[in-house]
Amino acid sequence: MKHLFLSLFLSFAAVSAFSKPTIIQGNAFSYRGQEVEIHQYLDLFTFRTLELANQHIPENGNFKFQIEIKESGLYLVKIGKVFSHLFVIPGDEYTMVIPEPYEEDRYIPAKDIFVMPEIFESKYKLNYEITKIEQTLNQFIIDHTYMYKSGGVSSSIRPPADSLVSKLNEKYASSTDEYLKRHLHFRLAEFELLIGKSKKVVYNNYFKGQSPQFDLLSYSNAFNNFYRETMFPGSPNKRNDLIEGAFEKKRFSDIDGILASDSTLENMEVRSLLIANQLYLLGAEQIYSKELIQNFLDSIKIQTTSRNVMMVAQNAQEILMTLAPGTHVPDFKFSDVVGNIYRFDEYKGTLIYVQFFDRFTPEALQEMSLMKVLKEGYGADVAFFSISLSETNARLKKISEQQGFDWFFGTATSSSQLREAYDLRALPAYFFIDEKMKFVLSPAPAPGGQIEKAFAKKWQQNHPNKPLLFKLQPPEVTGEKLNLPEGVNLESGK
Repeated sequence: MKHLFLSLFLSFAAVSAFSKPTIIQGNAFSYRGQEVEIHQYLDLFTFRTLELANQHIPENGNFKFQIEIKESGLYLVKIGKVFSHLFVIPGDEYTMVIPEPYEEDRYIPAKDIFVMPEIFESKYKLNYEITKIEQTLNQFIIDHTYMYKSGGVSSSIRPPADSLVSKLNEKYASSTDEYLKRHLHFRLAEFELLIGKSKKVVYNNYFKGQSPQFDLLSYSNAFNNFYRETMFPGSPNKRNDLIEGAFEKKRFSDIDGILASDSTLENMEVRSLLIANQLYLLGAEQIYSKELIQNFLDSIKIQTTSRNVMMVAQNAQEILMTLAPGTHVPDFKFSDVVGNIYRFDEYKGTLIYVQFFDRFTPEALQEMSLMKVLKEGYGADVAFFSISLSETNARLKKISEQQGFDWFFGTATSSSQLREAYDLRALPAYFFIDEKMKFVLSPAPAPGGQIEKAFAKKWQQNHPNKPLLFKLQPPEVTGEKLNLPEGVNLESGK
């Protein structure tokens, strides 16, 4: 099924008869030396993306892309964990000014940084108009905050809200930009839900007779608000109890039948989208087992006739399985101690135990001393890596040689991308990987008896008739036993 998904997407991407060269350029001076990437959203429910192009940001901070774009939509300009969103119309030219990060963000590389860059558009002003719509609607909510009390909203908010909706519809009625008009339509649906309009009214005014609008962020936001937690347990109404029972019995077919009785879900594609999206949310919050969610998503892919729903289900599966045992490891670039550049995928064909660390702290060195013991026992069958996110090549070479650490030491070429790809919230972190570059343990235990048991199990699978080469409990190594190089100050990084 994965190959089917890829072929569908590639065949879609290959239809470029109406694509137009589109320029996205700008300045990201504070991020010089990093990679800037342009991503296309594969769907706006899981927000999984496909990288279209990337560039190294030079010393002057300037970057420029010319990309063939076929359809208007939301694109992502990404620098590590900096996310900038851009609505793009094919053939237009966009100049972005990405502001400097907040001072504290310079020292918290694992923190998400979201920026709203100033955007200059040469022709259509789509981002300008969408921003004005957002400002207008958000300001209305701010100005009427006093009408929100005890989780509800006063009915007196409706007349001024209706007046604002009428004015916005009138303002953009003559617009020739169909994407903008569709965006406004579903943005107003979300707005009317926020000011307390009944679901029946909102459905009749905005959703009835409409097929899913997979290319609109405003549609996905309004859809999620309208059908909020439809399949989540704990709701007092009978339908949710029935759905909860279907999950308990592991009967996917029951869910579709239960939801089909809802008059707002008569459209089969809308219903399938709702199920796929809710399964993704349930999986992300770990309300049901990962195996059950994956099986239900498989059922969606088998039954749906909608390519877009199939894409949402496939993306949901891949996101939920990221870093899970049995999934393929994220590739990344790194340099060795003399500056040669490698890709991690190049080491396919051997078992791998990789340590990601920041600097040579006492904790990291102590665990490396245990890695040294493991290396002596399993080095012929397991490749060992220690990849730093901060150390220089010179320090890696000096300290690894003086400590007698005879495995591969390297430095990630992009520490921010590595943190994101492997979800590195604390360091050191470890992963055990098989010969096909798939996770065996993710994350894996630190060096010690537990990870050695995993090594031993793999070794016995490969050598069924041979006794173990190594004892299961490596000797304890304390900080006092570390043979630190003379003059090395771990805290100062020298």
